[in-house]
Amino acid sequence: MQKGEIMVKNYVLTGCIPIGYGGLTTALLNRSAQISSISAEPVKILTFRDREFPKQIHQHLKERDGLRNGVTVINLYDWLRENSLSCGGVSFDPKHHKFAKIGSPPPRNSENVTQDIEDGLVLRQLIKDENLQGWAQVNHLRADGTVAVIDNRRKGERCIIVCDKQGNPERVFSWAWPFYHAWLDTIFNDDYVDIIVDNDHEARFLTDYHRRNVSIIHYFHGTHCNGKNQVLPYAEFVFSRLDRFDLFVFPTFSQCYSAQLMFPEYSGFAHVPHALPPQAFVSDKSIVRKPRSFVVASRLEGIKRLIMQFRLLELLKAVVKRFWSCIFWAMAASWRVCKMPPATIVA
Repeated sequence: MQKGEIMVKNYVLTGCIPIGYGGLTTALLNRSAQISSISAEPVKILTFRDREFPKQIHQHLKERDGLRNGVTVINLYDWLRENSLSCGGVSFDPKHHKFAKIGSPPPRNSENVTQDIEDGLVLRQLIKDENLQGWAQVNHLRADGTVAVIDNRRKGERCIIVCDKQGNPERVFSWAWPFYHAWLDTIFNDDYVDIIVDNDHEARFLTDYHRRNVSIIHYFHGTHCNGKNQVLPYAEFVFSRLDRFDLFVFPTFSQCYSAQLMFPEYSGFAHVPHALPPQAFVSDKSIVRKPRSFVVASRLEGIKRLIMQFRLLELLKAVVKRFWSCIFWAMAASWRVCKMPPATIVA
């Protein structure tokens, strides 16, 4: 897109593109394709999942026609296999930043090591530790076997070590958010950028990302409030930081209007319907509509919302409580009858 004479590049941030993705990811891909159709440069979708299989994902997207108009998907760890960060972190200190030594690839049947392999290449080594639950260390490898990223979790906190082309530790991040920020800074450089983020996790770490050349747009999918106009717990974080977003977009007008009433001091609310694929707008010219005829499109069942799940749980609790109450009084009555003297029962 263009802002005056300035060319603005478009990026979309999300956690991952899962195999068998559903409606929200489909809407993200359709929206990216539509933006690319009117932009001088196609949209790049950035993902942050640390256990991606890039060729498998690309093949899945190709089969479902998920990448149109030049849209591409770039994963953080795949990018670091071929590129280097230009900023961020602190210099590696061997006395302070500990990690397991990397030798030749361990055997596949090793009890403490799991390897993620795609087309014969080892993408990752996942190392266990007897004293820890989960993975103690994850090594992201390049095609030549050198280490690109070491994710050490031995001390109860993450220590992310980015290595140079030879596999030597270079930059260290003690937290994931600065690591993500450094990647974005390296990719964006001094370009003017519009970021669209529709994932809660990525929206959270973007609340700490402030750059003069970057605009952040949060596309919020879910229900944000209950019937009492209270923000739902899972949405409290981003709604308490609305000023960190240049635009806060909802797919429906009713959601947008509700948010405007709840937060009148914020002027960045907008609503944009979910994007549809091109096929949705193609009409069959062989079909001739009669004059004065019309079509009614409607939903025959209610839209599933989170608040409905809570109401269902409350209803179930009430039913269960009533059921056990009936059982209790029935048992109490039975006990009283059993305790009556025989003469009383005969009478």
